[in-house]
Amino acid sequence: MAQSLLEFRTDESAAWTDTTAVIFKDTAVMWDTSTLQSVALEDFADKKYWSDEIISYTPPQYHIATPTGGYVRMDFGDVELRLDSFGGRKTAGVAIFTDTVDVAWLDVDLETAWNTSEVAYGDPSTWPPPREIFVKQYFTDSDESALVILFDGVGHRAGFDSESVRYELYGKRYTQQFLSTVTDYNGDTVPIPRALGAVVHAKVLRIADDGLSRPTYHNGYISGTNGVNWSIFDDGVNIDANVVDNGDDTFSLTSTPVGEVTITGTGDVQTLSELYTWASDPSRLSLPYAYSASLESSPSPSISYWVDSQGLIIDKLSEISAYFRHLFYESGANLVAVEMSNTNGTRALVDGYDWFKSSRYEDPPPTSIIRASWVQRKAVEETIGKYVKDETVEETQESDYPYGSDASVTPYQYTRVGVSASLTELLTYNLKTQVHLQIPVSDDLPVPGEQITFTDTDNFEQDLGVTMFCRNIRYDFENDTVEISGDGVLT
Repeated sequence: MAQSLLEFRTDESAAWTDTTAVIFKDTAVMWDTSTLQSVALEDFADKKYWSDEIISYTPPQYHIATPTGGYVRMDFGDVELRLDSFGGRKTAGVAIFTDTVDVAWLDVDLETAWNTSEVAYGDPSTWPPPREIFVKQYFTDSDESALVILFDGVGHRAGFDSESVRYELYGKRYTQQFLSTVTDYNGDTVPIPRALGAVVHAKVLRIADDGLSRPTYHNGYISGTNGVNWSIFDDGVNIDANVVDNGDDTFSLTSTPVGEVTITGTGDVQTLSELYTWASDPSRLSLPYAYSASLESSPSPSISYWVDSQGLIIDKLSEISAYFRHLFYESGANLVAVEMSNTNGTRALVDGYDWFKSSRYEDPPPTSIIRASWVQRKAVEETIGKYVKDETVEETQESDYPYGSDASVTPYQYTRVGVSASLTELLTYNLKTQVHLQIPVSDDLPVPGEQITFTDTDNFEQDLGVTMFCRNIRYDFENDTVEISGDGVLT
């Protein structure tokens, strides 16, 4: 039988009482403890005992950012636990002891033995229920060896009464900013622009002058050698002869420029897969990632964009992924990316239990036109002199529904051919039929990007062939169902 299992941990100082097995000599000593409790909707015993302390909970669910892709976030609303889980009346769990200023465990083996043999008698008094708990939710259709982690986050106490305590649950929130900051020439702390792929005449950031009082700028993480892979311009005029590469992503000028200083070159992050690699670094999202040619586009799409406004890494990664029709999500502790037309696993359903009775098919409001505009910069010489001119460029793609609404996107490439091809694909996804399906819980849970095929024989006089992709998934273990929605093709 499918089981939804919950572990929650509280980190705090706890009061311990004497037992027949353990006598505390110094009652003034404060011990820091982590109390790990294992609970479930129904009693479950395997390697350890999971007590039926869950009264109710909001099912965990994946939500995709846009119809064209982006971040598929796992959300989990709240959980209501029996009050018996607290106040020293714990019925299941293991206490984990940590060293403090007052107490140090010199014998690790003794510590382990004490944890396992005495915790049943020396439970901490976690009262009142703590304001914050750390939560992991698992699923298994057999035993603990087959546990799949679905949720890893924080529970914040919403309230409690004489029977239960309710926690609002919050998944991981990635607050790391996309752009690093630096002190500029004026003494202000500002974001450092970053080149993604090839850029032309991007305006560089001036920082404090170097030790020789020469004008100094950040190169936006453009890689290679000056004069070979990247060049510097003053009002559109090449001034590589005046450039001193400082070797730390900055350069200085031996002569004071007369106008706008710009750079042309290619950033050290050039493709979508390289962007995933950069973002997943331990100093950023800390989500291990490996490129998969079978799941993602092959080759990975090339990016051309000068990022000069601040935002969260997770948000910018989601926007760029959606533009290139990729989704990404967390699987365990890893980042997995999938091109929207590729299959992250497949399954064929055969209806034997009226599974498709609740299926429904919805079409989104029509989009009449999708457009993208961007600024092309080029060096010109006109009557007013030499300078870098901004020219706004727009590309559009029309649908077969002139009565629909307009849509617009930010293009993360600069060529008309590339933007036009992307708009065609984006418009297609915006118009796709959305399929809603409900299936029984099994040991093989559907995941984002998985393809499902079935024939709906329950709802119509004629059979309806369906091929759909999982984009939004709700795991309702309390009712033993999985609710899925995503774009599909009907035949």
